[in-house]
Amino acid sequence: MSVESLTGILGPQFHTGLIVGSIDAAMADLGPALGLEWAPVVRRTGPIHTPAGLQPRDMVITYSRGIGQHIELVEYLDDTAYRHMQGGPAHHIGFWVDDLVSSMDALAALGFPSEAAGAGDGGTVSEFSYHFNRHSGIWIEIVDAAARPGIERWTRPNP
Repeated sequence: MSVESLTGILGPQFHTGLIVGSIDAAMADLGPALGLEWAPVVRRTGPIHTPAGLQPRDMVITYSRGIGQHIELVEYLDDTAYRHMQGGPAHHIGFWVDDLVSSMDALAALGFPSEAAGAGDGGTVSEFSYHFNRHSGIWIEIVDAAARPGIERWTRPNP
């Protein structure tokens, strides 16, 4: 993949991720305040690729329901895999990509190295990757478009 800018790598933006101390409290506060309903909370565990090697992850997440842009809430139960990722509560913006590995390489070439990525079977990179640019302070999460149907089913508005 040969690109000269982020717009040549990233697909549509679909969420903004917020790191919260309590997912239940954040859902209770933000839901009514912003007029949001929440998808069921999901616990995510397993290894994550980091610059220090594979690290454990344990967290719970949810997305706002609806079509278009989502708010993602993330509560770390064990933040070992993400401890090196500094940032505030407004933590990252997420984009779909069609080719995760090529997009990771292209972002790294533009000064956004991968700092945490999903680890699939046999230790391969899979599902997502977080990229950080130390000069801008922005985190970008790229998510393999293969996950899109499942995430859209999960976040679909209740009938």
